[in-house]
Amino acid sequence: MTTRSSMMEKTRSELLAQARVLFASKGFAGTALEELTADVGLTRGALYHHFGNKKGLFYAVVQQLDSEMDLGSVILNVVKPHLSKRF
Repeated sequence: MTTRSSMMEKTRSELLAQARVLFASKGFAGTALEELTADVGLTRGALYHHFGNKKGLFYAVVQQLDSEMDLGSVILNVVKPHLSKRF
């Protein structure tokens, strides 16, 4: 059985994933919340519940990307010394 918290996390993840696609392809101003929510089969109410508004969603996307870049830097710093020894 799916718990409420896992359903909420799934909803949040779906909104973030589609927001990344649309913000990247259409920019902030060109991204319509109606299109974004329709693409993932959710309501604007779900988006507002999780992110407050479009700026909140954009901020969450930026935070997610920042975290991914930080993780990439950590991995690179761990792997890089080993790569230079091999080549």
